[in-house]
Amino acid sequence: MKAVRETKAGTIKVPLRRGPKPCLPQSCEKDLVAWIGAMQQDGYPVDRQDILVKANQLVRRLDASLAVGAGWFKRFRERHPQLKNRVAQVISHARNAVTME
Repeated sequence: MKAVRETKAGTIKVPLRRGPKPCLPQSCEKDLVAWIGAMQQDGYPVDRQDILVKANQLVRRLDASLAVGAGWFKRFRERHPQLKNRVAQVISHARNAVTME
């Protein structure tokens, strides 16, 4: 009964997500998403392996004993649905700059 009263009163904090915390803090993941977008916009699309290498570089700066892998990548994609699965194609800057005019 005590838990019900505390929940109604708002004194119990319910965790926002279940399970262990991600290896990378939210700010690092945000930077990684920005890096992916910048690379794509510059005409250098990144694939799964590039993302894992960059994420491992970031996580090793925080804790040398940690590493990320395929499971982390899958959950990273679930946390960031704005990232789409695309076939990597390098296009020229001239072609990328074409407008409707």
